[in-house]
Amino acid sequence: MSRPAGAARAADAPGGAPADRITELVVRLAEADVRLSGDGARLRYDGPASAVTGPLLTELRELKDELLVRVETGRVLRSGAVSREQTRYLALHEELPLPQVLNVPFRVDLEGALDVGALRGALARLVLRHESLRTRYRGNGARRRQEILAPRPLVLPVEDLTRDADPGDSAGRIASHEAAVAFDPGAGTAPRLRLLRTGPRAWTLLLVLHHSGCDGWSVSLLLSELAALYTALVTGRPAGLDPRPPQPLEYARWQGDRAADPATAARCRAYWAGRLGGLPAGHALPLDRPRPRRLSGLGGTELFTVPAGTLRAVAACAARHRTSVFAVCAAAFGMLLGRLSGRPELPVVVPYANRDRRELERLVACTTAPFVLRLAAGEEADLGPLAARTGLAALESVDRLLPLGEVERCLAPGTSTGAALPISFHFQNSLEIGPELSLPGLAVTVTPVAGPASRDELGLGLIPVGDVLSGYVEFTTDLWDPATVRGWIRDYVALLHRAASRGAIS
Repeated sequence: MSRPAGAARAADAPGGAPADRITELVVRLAEADVRLSGDGARLRYDGPASAVTGPLLTELRELKDELLVRVETGRVLRSGAVSREQTRYLALHEELPLPQVLNVPFRVDLEGALDVGALRGALARLVLRHESLRTRYRGNGARRRQEILAPRPLVLPVEDLTRDADPGDSAGRIASHEAAVAFDPGAGTAPRLRLLRTGPRAWTLLLVLHHSGCDGWSVSLLLSELAALYTALVTGRPAGLDPRPPQPLEYARWQGDRAADPATAARCRAYWAGRLGGLPAGHALPLDRPRPRRLSGLGGTELFTVPAGTLRAVAACAARHRTSVFAVCAAAFGMLLGRLSGRPELPVVVPYANRDRRELERLVACTTAPFVLRLAAGEEADLGPLAARTGLAALESVDRLLPLGEVERCLAPGTSTGAALPISFHFQNSLEIGPELSLPGLAVTVTPVAGPASRDELGLGLIPVGDVLSGYVEFTTDLWDPATVRGWIRDYVALLHRAASRGAIS
């Protein structure tokens, strides 16, 4: 039976069992000379055979997660090499003027009968399941390694905002603050968590991750598992999750074992030289103010929605030309960039989920690998054929992935003094965090939190949510005003609708 709505169990142990029960068991074990130790996800015991009874073993199994936290806190369980993706994001963390741009912050707004103890227990089990949520990094460059730490007690106090004049506004300010605080990868990238009470039956869970340990796919997976674990604790039914999910250390080892042979790498370099040869670097977009010698890292985010009617037109256009919604939206972005810059083609970075093995589908880590699309300006009547070519180029590119620095060298010198690849296009069709997240007795809304920084000079992102596309543009405020970006967004949505609707059968 669950507790009354909103009843926080402040004395609970991290895994969800009452703290006094854990303490009483630990005292009994000490009196019986039974010693506990941890071995990864295993709880080991040592003591007199007469003391290790069947009922005691049952109790140890039932409370294993909570006891592991007690005996293993902070210890390095194992370590190993980092993956290419971890290397990339850790290097960016050191190079960027505002490394908090690599935070992955979002809020989960909950309305209804929240079981706070079950939420705390579900979060503790989530951290126990996935080593990327308790990893720290040592060394630098080629000597960098990842260390997996034993889970620490999960502290999730309820912060009551109900006496504030506007609890929702207070929650928003706290979320923005958390999004703007940088991680220290050397100390660890454990998720930052806060639970805010904004009404009698209203709550906001803040969760901030670091990009070295997660990507859009991982966020979707974590929220799905959080829902399953919470539901299991509330209902008493099994969560039905894979007991041994893949871990980042194994991924890094697999990646090292399959390093491309020199001939394959040479073929990939030849492909990119042919694909991007002669294409100028940079973007030549009109600026609101002169480009500074060095960008500050400060940025803004503008949100928008591609309405259902436009998405239907885009899907129909994709079907007519045997390509994808991603390809149509990317091709339309190329048209907009061409109009703004006056260039016939521009290079745009596209992140790829890079999970081409079934076992990687359950991995919480950053596997995202970027590639470059050569987007053409074109006329609106040409959107369908352009999209088909864009989709084909994307398929060819993901089979010939190289580090972005190597691909960048294939570009001709740019006409601007900015970065060679300053524009990105994100289509997160793996991110299912909308109506699919279901918790018993609760209405749930998940929203990414925009921080005051920008990784790229300009990045457009689209996320399918129900029958619309949820969009955002992240941009550097050193170069553009929000009003300028909002105008570009309006032009993009209108262009997408007009161009996708051409050729439709009425």
